[in-house]
Amino acid sequence: MLGLFSRPVTFLELHHGQLAFTSPRPLNLNESSAISMDIASATGEQRSVTCQVFPYHRRWMGETLCYFAYLLSPLPFHPLGHSEAGIRKSDRCDCSFPVQGLSIPNWRGTVRNLSLTGLQLESPYIMGVGQRWPIRIRTEHPGLESIQVEARVVWALGERAGMRFISPTFESIRQLLQLLNLLTFAV
Repeated sequence: MLGLFSRPVTFLELHHGQLAFTSPRPLNLNESSAISMDIASATGEQRSVTCQVFPYHRRWMGETLCYFAYLLSPLPFHPLGHSEAGIRKSDRCDCSFPVQGLSIPNWRGTVRNLSLTGLQLESPYIMGVGQRWPIRIRTEHPGLESIQVEARVVWALGERAGMRFISPTFESIRQLLQLLNLLTFAV
């Protein structure tokens, strides 16, 4: 049923559950869409795939409109990805928001920069690479006072760590998009 109403797109890259692709027709941002694309499998075989995505960003790359989306349905195989253009998945915004750990009492830190894919955290508590943390980001923006996500530590140096979000919910994606728009367009 998914294939009947899907839009054909051109696959660019898949990285940590996020998809980059081009589309000849416009797609709405911040709402779920069905797409179909031809992808080369790891064995080199070309296959047609239909999947559900959540487009969160688009950017002109020359004369082509490129979309970035969270993959919401699993692919039946691991594709060969390519990115000749050196696409960065998500722009970062400098910020300073308190964060608390949800699984360890009194664990606290400060978000130093934020993107749709993760954050940089400063905390006096030692964080090991590979650790997963359910966290709550606190802001003073109405409707965005508490954003809950799970994140994995991908690098750590002293009291700073880079964390990548793990399977964010629709609600947390919506909240992060709103917060990033507020931070980007703040005077």
